[in-house]
Amino acid sequence: RRDLATPSHALSCSICCEPGSSRPASRVDGAISARRMGTMKEWVSDQLMSLLGYSENFLTDYVTNLASSEKSAAALLAKLHAADVPNTPATRKFAEDLFARAPRKSGGAAAQQKARAAADKKEKLDLLKQNAEYGLLDDDDDEAAETEAAVQRALKERQRAQRKRSRAAGDEAAAAAERVCTILDRYQEQPGVLDPALELLVVPLLSVVRTLAHAGGAAVSASLRPPCRVMYTLCKVRGYKTVVKFVPHEARDLEPLVGLLGTLAPEDGDTWQISYSLMVWLSMVVMVPFDLSIIDSSAASAASASSSSS
Repeated sequence: RRDLATPSHALSCSICCEPGSSRPASRVDGAISARRMGTMKEWVSDQLMSLLGYSENFLTDYVTNLASSEKSAAALLAKLHAADVPNTPATRKFAEDLFARAPRKSGGAAAQQKARAAADKKEKLDLLKQNAEYGLLDDDDDEAAETEAAVQRALKERQRAQRKRSRAAGDEAAAAAERVCTILDRYQEQPGVLDPALELLVVPLLSVVRTLAHAGGAAVSASLRPPCRVMYTLCKVRGYKTVVKFVPHEARDLEPLVGLLGTLAPEDGDTWQISYSLMVWLSMVVMVPFDLSIIDSSAASAASASSSSS
């Protein structure tokens, strides 16, 4: 071989791959496997950065091990969605590609390794030394549990930060409403000066109230306080008879407004400005003639049910 000017790396590769030399061949296989695993981790890290906007080493290891342990791409997608990864077409494509790339855990290889260890204990010790030398990943249950716990802690920290930002936004809206009310109070001696700007003030405020009324939910009253605070101040300074001319008067708003008014507790002293603003709006809406079937959602549901049964 040396006479034929065979390169040294080709010579060593041919020797390692000879049928009678099992340990050098397994060493080469282990090196190739480690290199492939590192390349896949880099790909997973790039994909997580694209999907979530961030990527950590423990998160990359967790997702890679999860792909190796799951039996299908659908099961992998369900686990990712349970870990608060958004369920989007990009996430589904990522789950399918990751499941196709991830190495599968094979029981046949483990059985073969166990049989070889029973036949030759020295060979087993050599293999264990090679695993330690090349730093192969240990997929035991303890490490998976620790990684999953770290991911859960990171997700909880992210949710806590989001709640903190939401509270800060609510405090900022309340402070802005107080500043507007302070400015409006200065016009109590000459409220007619506000007439050219009344429509520009009332319509955006009630647009926010309409959106919240149609959305519903348990925490709506906290979001309603800033716009209804400004609405009450406008009525106090200019008079509700003047302000009510600029409120929307559509029949479809009747049911959401009445439902929202019913959710406010009468004994709650912090919601009286919300109740006042809603009743000022309703005083205009109820004057519009309309068919009850237009605004009664239960009647519409019963009609659709009867038509489908027939």
